[in-house]
Amino acid sequence: MPEHSPLRSWLIAFAACAGVVAFCIVYVDRPVADFMQANIRPTALYKWIETAFIPLTALAGIGSVVFFAVGVWSLNGKPLPGWTSIPLLCAWAVTWALAVTTVLKRFVGRSEADPTWVARHVYEFRWLHGKPDYQGFPSGTTALTSAVVAVLWLVAPRRIRPAAVAFLAIIAVALVLTNSHWVADVIGGAFLGSTIGWMTVRLRQGQVPA
Repeated sequence: MPEHSPLRSWLIAFAACAGVVAFCIVYVDRPVADFMQANIRPTALYKWIETAFIPLTALAGIGSVVFFAVGVWSLNGKPLPGWTSIPLLCAWAVTWALAVTTVLKRFVGRSEADPTWVARHVYEFRWLHGKPDYQGFPSGTTALTSAVVAVLWLVAPRRIRPAAVAFLAIIAVALVLTNSHWVADVIGGAFLGSTIGWMTVRLRQGQVPA
């Protein structure tokens, strides 16, 4: 049988992801959020996870710093060292993922698990009117992390793959445990970030005309 084209494979994955996200929005998100609020929020685990997430907020900033540092280096007219290739790809992917998730959050306008649902039991979408407490979908943290993981999966040594995927899984689970995001937000963010990481590598490898 002939292999599927990358576009066809992506469209199939997109359709599958959309179906899972829709199912979670209708049947999964609220019961899971209520369970986490009742059983995880009062525990020390919640505080520990919340504290552990603080360094991750610097991920987008690190991408910008890498871009700037490599740009300054390029001004001296010398070729970039070979070791900068993977960090630069990750920085591109993170910056792209950040931009896309920022736009989508405001476009979708989904109410957030905490505090909108757990505190006020509001569960709705305000399309094109995203604002604080209405920027749930997709999860930016998951999107940025999965973008980096996708790049590492494709271009880094194979021995790094298990650790990278495990790190992404931990982040995804922690976001749900703390009601930082709905399950659907995390799934959507993971798909979006993986797509961006994959596309970043393909673009860098010359898959588009000059």
